[in-house]
Amino acid sequence: MISAWGFITLVLLVVLFLLINERAEQRRGAVASPSTAMQNRVAATASPSRPAGENEQVVRLYFALADASALAPEERAVAAGDSTVENCRAALEALLAGPRSELTPVAPSTASVRAVYALDGGRLIVDLSREVAQGLPRSTAAESLFIQSIVHTLTQPQLRTADGLRINSVRFLIEGFPAANSFASHLDLSDFITPDPAWVRAAQPAA
Repeated sequence: MISAWGFITLVLLVVLFLLINERAEQRRGAVASPSTAMQNRVAATASPSRPAGENEQVVRLYFALADASALAPEERAVAAGDSTVENCRAALEALLAGPRSELTPVAPSTASVRAVYALDGGRLIVDLSREVAQGLPRSTAAESLFIQSIVHTLTQPQLRTADGLRINSVRFLIEGFPAANSFASHLDLSDFITPDPAWVRAAQPAA
């Protein structure tokens, strides 16, 4: 049989084991705490500084009339960026997404924006995906509507910010290469294009 001293010793050993185990758990929790705090700080940093939909501006996106004879502007609220180039990209992406009125799209729904950047003298370069050239009808009229829709959209003063950049002409690239090598018609796309007001009709209501 276990003597009284042996029993007491056994109890003390059990209590000591429990204390050691509890202290180890506390140390593991202390080590994990900085990591958790860091994750919380990272999450806070990654969170948007403003709710979605705030800081928008109304711009004009130029789409084709139903008979494809001309363009008409459709007013649309898009996100406002800190620079004119950011605003140009937002407007161009909204344009490629298509109209919300009775107007018709000027570009294939699969087209996307690869890059937008500005040069001196108010010149803007847009680099589009290959789907633009592949999906457009092979006619001078269709390509002219497409080109002028983008040029009119990107040269409007509503896209200008405090950086003072005023876009007055646009040059097109397809997958980083000159657009003149991608379109089937005889449009001269080797240089910067300015807006031609002859392509525009009356405005459409805001969406």
